[in-house]
Amino acid sequence: YLWISDPLDGTTNFAMGHPLLSISIALDKNDKIMLGIIYVPFLNDLYVAEKNRLTTLNNKKIKVSTQRKINQAFLTFGHGNDENSLKRAISIYQKLKFDARDLRQIGSAAIELSWVARGKTEAIIIPGALPWDVAAGVLLVRQAGGLVTDILGHEWNLNSKGIIASNEVISDTLIRQIKNI
Repeated sequence: YLWISDPLDGTTNFAMGHPLLSISIALDKNDKIMLGIIYVPFLNDLYVAEKNRLTTLNNKKIKVSTQRKINQAFLTFGHGNDENSLKRAISIYQKLKFDARDLRQIGSAAIELSWVARGKTEAIIIPGALPWDVAAGVLLVRQAGGLVTDILGHEWNLNSKGIIASNEVISDTLIRQIKNI
């Protein structure tokens, strides 16, 4: 067993007095995320997912969106702390900003993954994502019917260097559009 936690996801938001921050806890067993919990204190949102069970928000079942068209999709993005991840994120933003309904950076990967799981956004793309930022959200998205891959479209794992989490129906389009970035 391995506990993976981020006691304050959205550190910059917190430092700026912005309320979009979260607490993220995941439990991994033999390289499989078994439990994911994300709490967003200022919104009083508690997301919970258990392997082979539903994803819930405040004890109510949630599911990913069914939006199929990229031009109607609301996407979010982030980046790791290294310069290459930041440059790649900027290039992804430049490409997708004109293709999607909108593309935003919220500042908390855990919240953005939670929003994919509940159908509030269609996808999150994060080059250079770190496991403690995304592990709990990975299970939330998967158990809510979504797909989680690395940036190249391979199944996401704790060693992945980036992440795309989506409602699944737009995954292929996203991967194709950012593949050479």
